[in-house]
Amino acid sequence: MRNKIKIALIALLIVLSLFFLIKIRNFFVNPNNFTITNVQIIATYSHISPNDLKTRIVNDINGNFFTIDNKKIMHNILQIPWAYAVNIRKKWPDTLIITVQEQQPIAVWNDSGLININNKIFDYKVKTFPGNLPHLYGNIAKLQEILIFYKSFSNMLLADNLVINRLVLDNDNNWRLGLVGGIKLKLGSTQVLQKMQTFIKAYPKIIKDHRDTLSEVDLRYSNGMAVRWK
Repeated sequence: MRNKIKIALIALLIVLSLFFLIKIRNFFVNPNNFTITNVQIIATYSHISPNDLKTRIVNDINGNFFTIDNKKIMHNILQIPWAYAVNIRKKWPDTLIITVQEQQPIAVWNDSGLININNKIFDYKVKTFPGNLPHLYGNIAKLQEILIFYKSFSNMLLADNLVINRLVLDNDNNWRLGLVGGIKLKLGSTQVLQKMQTFIKAYPKIIKDHRDTLSEVDLRYSNGMAVRWK
């Protein structure tokens, strides 16, 4: 008899515990409790519209502090052109802090996409491309090689305040460069760093004072260069 009473009491305790757990759960997930009343957005707005960002966030705030779907908010923000990364954190008791990192382009790729600081291509409409970026051209399989040589060439030219605005690696592995100011360089397919060094040595002695009338420097020769004037 005592065992039956003991079992009944344990069963009653379990039922009551489940009942209270359900009540507590329902209290915490009720959208009328612990509502999000403050949303802080951290973004640079260089290319992202503040109104577009706010609209997407407001439309996705369904739920309360405990039930809001952060993944859905992040996914929808990342559909905005130029959005690169999103971080969302909660601050008790009613605040959502959203940090949006924009893409940071370093170059235009084949006139159809942009390359970001992580050497990844992202594609957006041509009209959104910043106008001061260098244009890189080549086979997608050669992207990393092109970026390595672009950085090497840029560093080599830096001392003479020369800036690359166009770099091409064609299907025959020939390198061609365009510099801000209009000078074009042909480096060929072999020993291109040495040929660039040849140009750099000649630049202050021969080219610098005549750069406004210079059109092209052909460095494909093993023992010199050919110069074409405008």
